[in-house]
Amino acid sequence: MITIEWFEHIKKNMKKVAQSPKGFMVMCIICFLEPIILPIFPELVLAPVLLTRKKERFKIVFSALVCTLLGALLAYTIGYYLGKVLISHLGEHASSLYMKGQLYLNYYGAFLPLIGSVLPFPLKVISWTCGLTHFNVIIFMSAVAVGRLARYSLLLLLNKIPSKKIVEKK
Repeated sequence: MITIEWFEHIKKNMKKVAQSPKGFMVMCIICFLEPIILPIFPELVLAPVLLTRKKERFKIVFSALVCTLLGALLAYTIGYYLGKVLISHLGEHASSLYMKGQLYLNYYGAFLPLIGSVLPFPLKVISWTCGLTHFNVIIFMSAVAVGRLARYSLLLLLNKIPSKKIVEKK
């Protein structure tokens, strides 16, 4: 079960990672793996890296975006080529989920990957589904790029929050 102590543990470890020399590389790996299989939000490491390396913040956001897009493209490709094989092995429930995904993508179009990229929704679900349903890859990648750029750019505002004043108010 997720508790406050668990969040505090994660926060402490992410701060250590962000301050280490390998923090940038860890952030890039997490951003790459998140759209494929990783069940954590990249902001857990992206925010501390941004806070500890304020002079490199635009490079960090750009690198996070590029890594996320590469991961999303790989997940899309896996869904595109292996998705139907996986569905045939998973049974009828997987087939009905596939049909729902295709209906949603046909109805909402680029809006679905765009919103899925901005909201705290697993990008892997969107990436695999878009690949599986053979959704237009250019539209998919464009929507993910716009959505994640907006999401990651919001983290740039962290530099504007006076952290000492927040701590003092507590």
